[in-house]
Amino acid sequence: MRVLELYIEKYKKFAEQNIRFNYHEYNELIESIYNDLNVTAIIGSNGSGKTTILSMITNIFRYLQRNQCEIPSDFKLVYEINSNIICIEKENGNVFVKINRDEKKLLLEMSRVKGKNIYSRYYYQTDLEIEDITYEEIKEFLPGKVIVSGFDK
Repeated sequence: MRVLELYIEKYKKFAEQNIRFNYHEYNELIESIYNDLNVTAIIGSNGSGKTTILSMITNIFRYLQRNQCEIPSDFKLVYEINSNIICIEKENGNVFVKINRDEKKLLLEMSRVKGKNIYSRYYYQTDLEIEDITYEEIKEFLPGKVIVSGFDK
């Protein structure tokens, strides 16, 4: 997974912050550590918000399937995975997913009822005129693991 863009409405030190990640510059240090892996490295001075960015990304993937209200802010995350461009965004309590050039769809939240996974809209989503999508349908477009690590040089 390669993060391309992250917009954070309001989370910790960020308010209405749009962050674009630059992959066009060759960086010898990054290349020597990660070779050709699809890795996003966030480098900056102390207090610049690196840990906050990592925390936000972790929370997004942690709560996509269940408890979407636990994602601490509205956001927009754009990333590339297996040559696909994925956009996940939370807006007014709704989570939307756009895969490549498809129309964005409402990501239904899963609940377990009598041992079965159930996806349904909440009452406040019934008037949304948008197609639904489930976690199972987008699973192949999500990273298998999100590993967050920080270190000092």
